[in-house]
Amino acid sequence: MTHCSRLLPALLCMGFSLPAMAAPQVQVERPWARATAPHQTDAAVYLTLRSPGGDRLIGVGSPMADHASLHETVKENGVSRMRDVPGGIPLPAGQTVTLRPGGFHIMLIGLHHPLVAGQTVTLDLSFEKAGTVEVLAGVEKLGANATMQRDTAMLGRHDAGRRDEMMDHGTMDQTR
Repeated sequence: MTHCSRLLPALLCMGFSLPAMAAPQVQVERPWARATAPHQTDAAVYLTLRSPGGDRLIGVGSPMADHASLHETVKENGVSRMRDVPGGIPLPAGQTVTLRPGGFHIMLIGLHHPLVAGQTVTLDLSFEKAGTVEVLAGVEKLGANATMQRDTAMLGRHDAGRRDEMMDHGTMDQTR
């Protein structure tokens, strides 16, 4: 036996321990969605993420819809369009990333039931390093915006979405 192979068991017996390798953590704050109209089949969810060590939001799922995905709103020729975010959303170390109206957001497609104010939406957020995190998002009243959500939140703020832009909900560009 080599010197090193004898040293480790001896140190462990003396009460020394190796540092634990903790999984990277992601903080999820203020998750929310707007209530939907009775026959509306899609909805967006917004939240704020922070990863002290850096990570990437790579996917999302929800038992409340047929499909959930990460989207970004981009402006083209004066019209805002939603697009999938195939590589995920980067979370730079120590920085806050806000999924908000008019920017990155989570789309729930094929809702099983309308979203009703006061209820919650279950989400499974998948991160590259931190794994899967279950989140409950509160449902705000129909027509709620980020400013209204901020006023009722206990923590921080959301940036308000712009109301002066046209939004094309008719087509989803999946080619990005």
